[in-house]
Amino acid sequence: MNADEQAHLVPTLADVASTRRSRHARNVRRVGVVALLAVAVFACLDLLGPTSATTSVNGPNGSRVEIDFPERTRPGLESEVSVTLSASAPITG
Repeated sequence: MNADEQAHLVPTLADVASTRRSRHARNVRRVGVVALLAVAVFACLDLLGPTSATTSVNGPNGSRVEIDFPERTRPGLESEVSVTLSASAPITG
């Protein structure tokens, strides 16, 4: 058997797809793997779950309002909002 006959017997990538198509498929797989790894890393760093935030404002005469609320939540999860009012002196109307 000469070299030309042996080349036809051994399957190669050229028989399956073009070089351009195989390179594109490889790049798509790489992007997919990187995207999956990014989601896993974000989940491990707790960047994807529910978070809460607090905001406050100081009013006249030393009064203060503070609100704790869910900044990011998921459907079906109970969310608690708390409002705290405080004053250094009694509030008169």
